[in-house]
Amino acid sequence: MKELVIYGAGGNAKVVIDMARLLGWSISGLVDPGMLPGSDILSCKVIAEDEIEARGFHSVFIAIGNNDIRWREYKRLIELGFDSPSLIHPSAIVANSAAIGAGSAIMAGAVIQAAARIGEAVIVNTSASIDHDCELADGAFVGPGALLCGGVKLGKKAFIGAGVIITPNTEVPPRSFVKAGSRLSPGSFT
Repeated sequence: MKELVIYGAGGNAKVVIDMARLLGWSISGLVDPGMLPGSDILSCKVIAEDEIEARGFHSVFIAIGNNDIRWREYKRLIELGFDSPSLIHPSAIVANSAAIGAGSAIMAGAVIQAAARIGEAVIVNTSASIDHDCELADGAFVGPGALLCGGVKLGKKAFIGAGVIITPNTEVPPRSFVKAGSRLSPGSFT
């Protein structure tokens, strides 16, 4: 069985634990500096980071919702030589022509349409829809139920809240924060 260490132990990690198990991964431990080693989250033990190399683990997944922290930890661990698979929930629909970067999570019920490009360490949350030709840069976050119409471009580490609607060909600058329920169209950021 494939072994995976998950960074984070909060809500995002709980969703990732369940998804990873559905995909055939064995969770070897959770790393979270805010939790005591030995703590239990969904039958997964929190371990100290130094145990990862000592126990010979190679695959890690950053299950942290905060874009800055997720991207920083992802890059650090990749530079240390760990690999980070993309995790795609079995109920997600991903077009054959779409590309999903390493370390990205595509949650239950999400739809990724033709020619969409998802960067590294991106979260596409539950029931979000990413239409044709969208580009989501590294470290972006798309909240539950968000709808990105064709040709939308999200900048690096952009945060899109739950239920946001972004109309065709809209560009969202890097590190933007779009609150839940918003509606964006071309020119929204000029």
